[in-house]
Amino acid sequence: MLLKETNLIEQTKDRIKKHEGYSNTVYKDTRGFRTIGYGHLCYDDEGWIDGKVYKKEVLEKQFDVDFKIACDHAEKIYLQGNVTMNPKALTILTEMIFQLGYNGVKKFKKMLTAIYQEQFDIAANEMLDSLWNKQTPKRAKNLSDLMRKIEKEKVVTPVEESI
Repeated sequence: MLLKETNLIEQTKDRIKKHEGYSNTVYKDTRGFRTIGYGHLCYDDEGWIDGKVYKKEVLEKQFDVDFKIACDHAEKIYLQGNVTMNPKALTILTEMIFQLGYNGVKKFKKMLTAIYQEQFDIAANEMLDSLWNKQTPKRAKNLSDLMRKIEKEKVVTPVEESI
């Protein structure tokens, strides 16, 4: 898992949990989908029971499974770009996949191209120019701000300084 190599796993998990919120019972999310724990989409064949209170350990395990899937899918996108991806950008992709799914994030073609080209301000703009931003504006703004921060953290090499 590439994210493991970045030492940013716990920070990414904490950020996702903060954005997702937590419920120990099944609830309907903003789009009407049954959800539990830290934003886990309940599938009919999983057996989640409406009204039942689940132990935190059970829901933490489900979160870990969902997080691993998001990491694996972020790695798949990373490898498709055939570039060395900025580790912080990888954490943002992981969170977006956690929320939107692999196929949802693959629709952000211009954002992904900008990330592959290390044009993080453009990537941030593409994040905000989306239905996702309209549906979850605080999260989209937070993650786009983190993307912009990567742009500001770029190191200027001595060759670039002399130009």
